[in-house]
Amino acid sequence: MPPVLYLTFVGCGNTSMPGIVILYPSAYPLHEAITLSIWTTKTKLKVFAVALLLLFLFSMIGFFLIMRADGNDVNFIQALYWTVITLATLGYYPPSVALTTDMGMAFTVVVVISGVAAIFVGVPSIVAPWLEDKLRRAGKAKRAPIPFGGHVIVAGFSDTARHAIQEMNKNGFACVVIDKDKTAIEELENKGIPFIVGDGSEDQTLKAANIDTALGLVVTGKDDKNIFACLTAIKLRPNLPITAVARNPETERLLYKIGVAKVVTPKSAVGRMLAKKALGRYDADLAEGKSILGNLMMKEYTLDRENAVVGKTLIGSDLGSRTGVVVIGVWRDGDLHASPPPEFSFLQDDILIALGTGPQILALENLFAGVEGVVS
Repeated sequence: MPPVLYLTFVGCGNTSMPGIVILYPSAYPLHEAITLSIWTTKTKLKVFAVALLLLFLFSMIGFFLIMRADGNDVNFIQALYWTVITLATLGYYPPSVALTTDMGMAFTVVVVISGVAAIFVGVPSIVAPWLEDKLRRAGKAKRAPIPFGGHVIVAGFSDTARHAIQEMNKNGFACVVIDKDKTAIEELENKGIPFIVGDGSEDQTLKAANIDTALGLVVTGKDDKNIFACLTAIKLRPNLPITAVARNPETERLLYKIGVAKVVTPKSAVGRMLAKKALGRYDADLAEGKSILGNLMMKEYTLDRENAVVGKTLIGSDLGSRTGVVVIGVWRDGDLHASPPPEFSFLQDDILIALGTGPQILALENLFAGVEGVVS
């Protein structure tokens, strides 16, 4: 049975507006009623224009009939002139077009009141908002296009995502944000950041963000939404490097189980940094990277057992030619191996200290995540 369409009035408080209600049949698990408002600014403007045209015609015809009833000859130009003067409330008529009888003066009063209502009520409440909307749209920057590839998809425009996008843009990597919050969309539009309005857990939304050619996915929303977004992304592209934020330890374990490459838990990350500082670990300040000598950056990475370089020598890993970074040291069991030789072998839990430009550091991170990055 198809949905039933009704035209009705939708009320809110003491006001109501015409709308369309679509009622779905009882065969569906839940009855749904979707109200689509048709009383838009454009509709109001059309109604106002039609009402103004009818008022104009009414004034011309009334003037013509009253003048003829008084035995005066009148033509179209005189009727048009009287109507314009009266509706514009200018208040001066040449003797040839003045309505001097009681009926004529009463009719003039009605037309003048209608003109005042049109100018002082209709224009500010209907025409002015429409013009403001047109000017606002004309002055707004053109929406940034969605990149065809080599970008990072960010699901959820949170404070964490905002800082991540700034860092990635600073290092030459484009981002596409998925969100449906009006405030977030307005900020993204004003900043010229490409975005998709939608839910990051839906197939069509991720496809619209060109997930097939993306470098990776960053998920920063609530834990439950992050899980569904990651599951959808893995279904569409199983080898996509995904970094997700988890605020609950159970969520962290679940995300790793479903195949997420990196899970960040804000509280534990801060705790590890504080522990390093308390134990006098000199690499603690390099966890997030430290800029030195202009555009060079020094950053450390803890090698887990799944890292591609574990078990390989420095020369065998080919990190220099693949990313452009220079390995300047490795922490192992509390000892620093500075400037390791080419035959130095990487082990699990080693802390690698790399030196390079922003894009080179990100290329190293992409390599560790299974994606070849751009070196510049």
